[in-house]
Amino acid sequence: NRALAYFQKQEWEDAEKHATIAISLEPANTFFLARRALIRERRENWQEALADLNEAIRLKPDVPQLYQRRSNLRATMGDID
Repeated sequence: NRALAYFQKQEWEDAEKHATIAISLEPANTFFLARRALIRERRENWQEALADLNEAIRLKPDVPQLYQRRSNLRATMGDID
């Protein structure tokens, strides 16, 4: 997918654009949501990344890696409870 190609080249804006396109085609694809969250983390768009992870968790609450990623992101944001 193009988002991955741009991600690997660290072209964050284009990576996010293509990840968003992929999500628009498959909105329930948690892999695409998690990838866009990672791209948004790299761009330091913390709230948007958190929203993507929250949506991925809502769709697939049985995937522990999503919770771990969200926890790590919240720690980065300084939101540790």
